[in-house]
This record gives sequence, C-alpha cells and structure tokens, in this order.
Amino acid sequence: ILRKVVFMTSNRKKGQNVELKGLNLLKEQGWYLEARASPTTKFNKRVDLCEGLFDAVLHKNEKGLKKRLYVQFKSQNKPNLKPFGAFCREHCDDRDYVQIWVWKRYKGFKVWQLHYDFGAF
Repeated sequence: ILRKVVFMTSNRKKGQNVELKGLNLLKEQGWYLEARASPTTKFNKRVDLCEGLFDAVLHKNEKGLKKRLYVQFKSQNKPNLKPFGAFCREHCDDRDYVQIWVWKRYKGFKVWQLHYDFGAF
C-alpha cells in the first residue's frame, strides 16, 4: 500500500524557505544583497524594510550605473499593488525597480515588476 507523506511546516518556516529560494535565484542573476529584513523568531516579530513593504533590497552595477531592486516575497497569493506603486512614485527613479515574487506550489515563481512610472506590471 502506497501512502502519501505530507510534511507540515509553519507559515514562518514556509516564508523563510520561499525567501531563500528567491534570493538564491537573484544572486545567480548577478544581484548583490544590500539589506534584508531580520528573520522572525519565536520571540520577535519581523519588520519588513521601507515602510514595511519589502523583504530585501539588492543592487547590481551595469555599465557604470547602479541599479537597485526592492523585492517582496510571498507564497500563493499576490498582494495589493497600490502601496508598492505609491512607493515607486515617491521614492524610485529610472534605475530603481520594485518586484513582487509570488511562489506558486509546483509551478515556481511568478514575478510582477513595477517601475517608477508604475506602468509596467
């Protein structure tokens, strides 16, 4: 008799796994980690970066220009994009990007990218 084995994990651990998968993919693409929100533990709650919107800030030097990438990692559900768009319009220029990475089980990541003009997503 074959039985399906299901491993239960906490939401905190699941979120940390999704974030590490995404950061490893970005590092393979040449991005360098600039800042990362401190992980949640049993006794403290995690606070995201930049007004509580982002999990990590990365940078990449291309042709002498420093590009900055603000990333939010989620699992299963896409968040509301309005606060991210407001952040883009207020704080970003043509070298800054905002990406929301959503991990879909068995499918991988789906990425939404916002630019300072909030027209590309």
